[in-house]
Amino acid sequence: CKEIEETIAESEEREEIETEDNAQREGEKSDLDSLNLSFLDQYGKLHKLTSYKGKVIFLNAWATWCGPCRSEMPEIERLYNNYKDREDVVVLSVAFPRQSGEGDSAYIRSFMKTNGYTYPVLLDTTGKLASMLGVTAFPTTFLFDKNGNLFGYVPGAMSQEMMEKVIEDTLNSI
Repeated sequence: CKEIEETIAESEEREEIETEDNAQREGEKSDLDSLNLSFLDQYGKLHKLTSYKGKVIFLNAWATWCGPCRSEMPEIERLYNNYKDREDVVVLSVAFPRQSGEGDSAYIRSFMKTNGYTYPVLLDTTGKLASMLGVTAFPTTFLFDKNGNLFGYVPGAMSQEMMEKVIEDTLNSI
């Protein structure tokens, strides 16, 4: 009888600790929560970064004048088309109108349309996202896991195979 009571008491103690741990985890802010920003894309659609929590986010920072950025854009377009119907991945890019030698928003929209790229380009007109992420070179790709935490980043251009690999690695990280 005493052994059963001790076992029950230990079990209740474990449950309390687990409940406290879960409450702490739920109360913690993710990296994405600290990036609580919204941007319009080239189509005028509003994107709130925190609304993508629960998905792996592939976020490519680029510029129209950047040669390596231009070389990987067809790969990102194919990647976007491969993943656009999936519920667990979102492919986005971000450009910075009128900053670092970039043209204005109209120029970026025209660039995308002229080149046949359809993936969403967030237009960060303030540079706040670049500052928060610490973008120092183009292209740089950031990957956020489903919990909204930064899984990693890749400076420089990537092939489509590399892009798919980093997305799969991020999907399998949790």
